Amino acid sequence: MEHKDILNKIIKFTIPLSALGIGAYAVFRPLEIIPFILGILVGTAGSVFRILILIRAMKKITNNGNPQKAKFIMQFNAVFRYFFMIAILLMVAFLHSYNVINVWGAIYSIGVFQIAVYLANYSINKK
Repeated sequence: MEHKDILNKIIKFTIPLSALGIGAYAVFRPLEIIPFILGILVGTAGSVFRILILIRAMKKITNNGNPQKAKFIMQFNAVFRYFFMIAILLMVAFLHSYNVINVWGAIYSIGVFQIAVYLANYSINKK
C-alpha cells in the first residue's frame, strides 16, 4: 500500500472522531466552539505534517544503503517530530491566552490522530 493511501485512510478515521469531539464540546460550551474548532484544525494539521515528515524520512532511508546513517536519520527525525509537536502546542498555548485557539482542541486532535493511526493500521492488517 502506498504511503499516501495510508495517510488518506488515517484522515478518513480522523474526520468523524474530530466531528464527535466538536459535537460534544458544542453541547457543553457552545459559545467557545470557534476556538475549539481552530485548535482541532491546528492539531490535525500538525499531526499530518508529522506523518509527512516521517514518510520523507522513510523514503530517505530506503534509498540509503548505510544502516548507521539510516539509524541516525530516523533518530534525528524522531527528535525533530517531537520538538515540532511541542512547538505547535506552545504556539497554541500562547494564542490561547488571546482566546484565538483552544489548547484542549489541539490536544484532543493530536490524541484523535493517534487513535486514527491505530484504527487505520488495524483495518489495513485485517484485509
